[in-house]
Amino acid sequence: MTNSPIWWGVLLGAVFCFGCAWRLHTKSKHETAVLLLVLGGFLLRLFSANDPFLNPWDERFHALVAKHMMSYPFRPMLYVHPVLPYPPEDWSANHIWLHKQPFALWLMSGSMKLFGTHLLALRLPSVLITTLGIGAMYGLGKRLYHARIGFVAAFLWAIHGMLVELAGGRRATDHVDAVFVALILFGAYWALRAAQQKRIGFALITGLLTGLAVLTKWLPGLIVLPVWALWAIHYRQHSWKSWLGHGLLMTCAVFVVAAPWQIYTHQAFPVEARWEQYYNYLHLFEGLEGHDQPWYFHLNNIRILFGEFIYLPLVWWAWVALRKRSDASRWALLVWIAIPLGFFSFAATKMPAYILISAPAIFLITALAWQHFKIYQYRFGRWRRLVQVFIMGLLLLPVRYSFERLKPLDRDEAAWAKRIEVEGLRQTSPADSVIYFNVPHPIETMFFLGGTAYGYAPAPQVVDSLRGQGYRIIVRE
Repeated sequence: MTNSPIWWGVLLGAVFCFGCAWRLHTKSKHETAVLLLVLGGFLLRLFSANDPFLNPWDERFHALVAKHMMSYPFRPMLYVHPVLPYPPEDWSANHIWLHKQPFALWLMSGSMKLFGTHLLALRLPSVLITTLGIGAMYGLGKRLYHARIGFVAAFLWAIHGMLVELAGGRRATDHVDAVFVALILFGAYWALRAAQQKRIGFALITGLLTGLAVLTKWLPGLIVLPVWALWAIHYRQHSWKSWLGHGLLMTCAVFVVAAPWQIYTHQAFPVEARWEQYYNYLHLFEGLEGHDQPWYFHLNNIRILFGEFIYLPLVWWAWVALRKRSDASRWALLVWIAIPLGFFSFAATKMPAYILISAPAIFLITALAWQHFKIYQYRFGRWRRLVQVFIMGLLLLPVRYSFERLKPLDRDEAAWAKRIEVEGLRQTSPADSVIYFNVPHPIETMFFLGGTAYGYAPAPQVVDSLRGQGYRIIVRE
């Protein structure tokens, strides 16, 4: 984190915006309050995105592939010119890189194409798309319930620690998950409109956004479709024929958006595509890359992601849904949470961000619980003080988590030292002709300097052979 006065001003500006937003919210000026939430959320993400060096997992790999996609948008590559043998199945050292779906990488690539190959341009799409999510979160809550619910849910989205970290590239899966969660939220917003108004255009937009979610991080993006199905049942705007027809239209739109890339990669890069397909399957039954966790990992982790009090709103909402089983809109939120929670709890490979696709539903339920217990706290008699602590905790615990994840007091000398170390290797020769050996940060070296870089030195005869081919060889001692 860059501890300059400018960045401290950015952080304090975000805090000021949030404070003013809450003040306007109490005066029922919800739209103006949400605009301030959006501004504050943008500043918070900008603060998170100012790290001076690429983050190790997984931003550095996404950044390098996105950089190469500036020139080869349909040929995702980690090493453009691999001069040493490599295992095609090793996504951290291979040539053709299909470890992630391409949409988030295209956004990052396009941003760097427009604004230059630097870190802020790399992170800008995640910053912007999760900032837009604040407005979408408000719109979803307002359309489902009330502007007050939408505001509280939007506030929780705006300050959520992991969402802010993902936008800044600081957590594993970084920008891919940031774009993925935002697209699911956008899809859900238009799914609600499609359920409420029975317009083919809204159904088509829902399908296209869901298709982009699939094209960002594969099949979990389909969670939007069962949520829409339950909302459509609840609002009763559809006959069974139109319900099935709109559902089929959405599914076809998803296929049209997501399928061409799958077909293309299996034809153009069959070895890598088949391996990644198999590797996705292995996630279900093997704890890959050190991510083997017990079955209750996600159930336990939601207290960290959403505050220690989150279990009470979830239990309360399940009880509310069971009291009126015919209200499909209540079940829609539960399904939005239960399907990802159940699926990823079953899968052997578990990572904290997997469950974030349920974040919008959890924010809405938290906002509903906050509003309900705030209104009816007087009914709890002598337990009223405990209820008030619960009400405050629903908002303050996520704020605390956000502060912990931002780490505003941490200094970044180590990151700057790595950046200076990499820049010290820069050569005057054309980048494509330079090969760096035995460097401590090979992926980052290729991003900042170009050329080809490895973290080890090959045999001397290999080095001599490469020099004979016209390469400039830099071997770090």
